[in-house]
Amino acid sequence: LDGSYEHQRCVYEEQDRRVQRLIGKVDVIVTDSPAILSLIYAKEPSVKFHDVVLDRFNRQQNFNLFINRGKEYQQAGRIHTLQESMKIDTAIKGFLRENDIYYGSYYHQTLDVLVDNIVKHLHNVRSVGLDETLADAVYKATAVNASKGEINKSGVDIDK
Repeated sequence: LDGSYEHQRCVYEEQDRRVQRLIGKVDVIVTDSPAILSLIYAKEPSVKFHDVVLDRFNRQQNFNLFINRGKEYQQAGRIHTLQESMKIDTAIKGFLRENDIYYGSYYHQTLDVLVDNIVKHLHNVRSVGLDETLADAVYKATAVNASKGEINKSGVDIDK
């Protein structure tokens, strides 16, 4: 989780693998660490990596959201301080805007609204007659967190 290209590529591949194995098996996939966040945490930018990750992301049906921080912050178990986390929050929102990725902003006290919106979005996607793979595709949550990496099981070439 040092932000190196190799580690972020591994994180991306593992997160993508976890999502891909669920597509077609569940209606909704929720994650606090979607694969696209690898582009935020990467300290060694790669145009090819960026393009591959965004292309894969754009081929999926996503419901992106950002859960705003509350007043309390628990440092235990986290690798970032509150100040670092707030900078990452800003970077994520900037990245989403720069890449024209729509997202909703929610608060912990409005999670019931969030769930209702996900259900409505799922219903809308299914009712417009999209093919089966899109109708059962991914609804990811874009929130702040990190995850562990593993080898590429997706078959996507993302080497520099």
